[in-house]
Amino acid sequence: MKTSFYRLIWLLPIAFLIHVGEEFFTGYPAYAGEVSGYPMPLAMFLGSNIAFIVIMALLTRWAANSRKPSAVFWTLMWAAGHLFWNFVYHASAEIAHHRYSPGIGTGTLIYLPLSLLIWRAALAEIGRAHV
Repeated sequence: MKTSFYRLIWLLPIAFLIHVGEEFFTGYPAYAGEVSGYPMPLAMFLGSNIAFIVIMALLTRWAANSRKPSAVFWTLMWAAGHLFWNFVYHASAEIAHHRYSPGIGTGTLIYLPLSLLIWRAALAEIGRAHV
């Protein structure tokens, strides 16, 4: 039995929270300042990431409860922008800077497979809706 798209999307804010934890505990703000030349204050790191997590949770709730195509669309767009492309960013940063990019672990082990799984479930859901 396949897991419903509407159940899977609840993993999105959880994955985001785990990723931010990894970045926090492995020193992403300091890393970002070192590689960019611009400091990243902890308040900016935490504030922006907390806002992203809250938005992801609200979009997920909207999509799961309403099941409206617009809610699903915006949830998937937010997830793509903040999960899948975050993996691409961390992988590219490692290659470009020849050093560990804090966040690559969850980006690789959680974000990439979860993104692919959710998109697959979304396509299956669309297929079921049009049968």
